Amino acid sequence: MARLHWRWNDVELRSVRRSHDLLREELLRAGIGRLGPIGERRTSALDPTRDLYPTQHHHLGTTRMHRDSRRGVVDADGLVHGLSNLFVTGSSVFPTGGYVNPTLTVVALAARLAAHLESRPSTPLTSRRSTSS
Repeated sequence: MARLHWRWNDVELRSVRRSHDLLREELLRAGIGRLGPIGERRTSALDPTRDLYPTQHHHLGTTRMHRDSRRGVVDADGLVHGLSNLFVTGSSVFPTGGYVNPTLTVVALAARLAAHLESRPSTPLTSRRSTSS
């Protein structure tokens, strides 16, 4: 059974705090809302075990997309570099994360991969045609 011990590193924690601070400042500048600093309810320190929101917990980039196999795991079609018939799609192929929930981008990538696979020539292993008469 796999065990995952996920921890935020200092760069990630600073990035989350800075993003939060920029959003708070912009809301105040525009006069459209107020957003309190992370952790203000409990302490002045950022404690990722209590102060980070679930929307900041998307696992991205573990099978990064890049044309160069030294910089990514899959190509633009989701094909794993060095293999001829293994495709990956989902948020793991994102080279970087964005600010918003990745669900629609994941769905778009899946639809794009499905169209790509549908357009590929069939081989004996991937043929959808029946061989029986």
